Order: sequence, then C-alpha cells, then structure tokens
Amino acid sequence: MTPKLEDRLIAAISNGDRDSITLCHEEAFRLYAPLLLFIAMQTLPCAIDAEEAVNEAFASLMRRSSKAKISSIKYYLVQTVKRIAIRMRDKPISAVEYNDEMITEFSQKDGNAEFIDIETALSSLSQEERAIVLYKDFYGYKFKEIGEKLGISENSASSKYTRSLSKTRAALGLSEIKNK
Repeated sequence: MTPKLEDRLIAAISNGDRDSITLCHEEAFRLYAPLLLFIAMQTLPCAIDAEEAVNEAFASLMRRSSKAKISSIKYYLVQTVKRIAIRMRDKPISAVEYNDEMITEFSQKDGNAEFIDIETALSSLSQEERAIVLYKDFYGYKFKEIGEKLGISENSASSKYTRSLSKTRAALGLSEIKNK
C-alpha cells in the first residue's frame, strides 16, 4: 500500500528531498485543483478570480508545508481556498486592481517608444476607465469578467471601454480612426 500523500510530503520535507516535495505538490494539484476551483466558483463570480484563489491556496500549501505538519492536505486546501475566495469577494470595489505599474508594464510590453504616447493618453482617463482598457486590451478579459471585477454590468463595461478608447484616440490625435 502506498503511503498517504501527507505522509510522503512529511517524509520528503524531513529528508530535505526537494524533488519529492515538488512531486507531492504536483500530485496534490492534480488531485485537488478541480475541487478547489469548483469551491472557489461558488463564492466568486469571475472564473479568473477563482483560478487565482486556487493558485494562492497552492502557494500557501507550498509555503506552509515546510514549516508545519499538515495532517490533511485536502482539508487544508479546501479551507484555504474558501478563506481566500471570501477575502477576494469582500474586497471593496474602490480597491480596483489598477495601479501605475499596470500602465508601466503595458507601456514597456514591446519596448516601443510609441507606448510612451499611449501611457500619456491613458493617464488622461479616470482610474476605472484605465482599469477597463488594461483589463480588456492587456489582460484579455471579456466584458462580463471586467464587469464582475469592477462591480458593474457587462454592458456598462463595454460602453465605458468604447468611450475610453474614443478619449484615448482623441488624446493621441487619432479621432478619425473608427473602432474595430
């Protein structure tokens, strides 16, 4: 009979066997990720946020497993993903995950000098408008997901995106270019 995953992980940690620790974490991911995603989706309306909660739970397991004995990996992961999902759900809407680093990352994406103009144009938008443009164009979110993240409807996200693009084009002197 093979030892439980928890026992193998404890043995690998006590022996300092990094390869075995990694294999145990990978096995835990294969075994429990679908369940954890299902649990996170019960709390979070956005699939991207649910996946992020699952990834955070596994990162927590990796950090914690070397410090403390975990009697049940499944129980630990389930409780952790629930706690993370609730924290993410209850995050105030005013704490939009936009910051100046997003624009800097976007402007340096291709190392192109033209992005400096785009950065300037984006800075003329409101924080919410910038977040919508960056979520859509840089991160590839759908309007439904953007709406869920920002607490607005899908249609509002779409119309604010269109208005934001118009403002950005005007700031760049490209007003005559129509939306795709």
